[in-house]
Amino acid sequence: MSGATLELRVGASQGQLNATGAVTIGGGALRIKFVDGYKPAAGATLTVISAGSLSGKFDSITVDGFSVTPTYSAKGLQLRLGA
Repeated sequence: MSGATLELRVGASQGQLNATGAVTIGGGALRIKFVDGYKPAAGATLTVISAGSLSGKFDSITVDGFSVTPTYSAKGLQLRLGA
């Protein structure tokens, strides 16, 4: 879905998208919001997608309160949080 937004609510023990099969990202936006008082430190790395296989990329990624550097792999997406 071009132009769609995936919003993940991340807490200390929740917020990762897990799929055993293939995940295809067709652009759009990823928005990460922190819940239940969870706030990781700058420099932390969050695994937000774990899949059997991953292809494609988001057009934009925003994380509440942080700059972000995404790392896409064949099986997932990790976000490194900056100040």
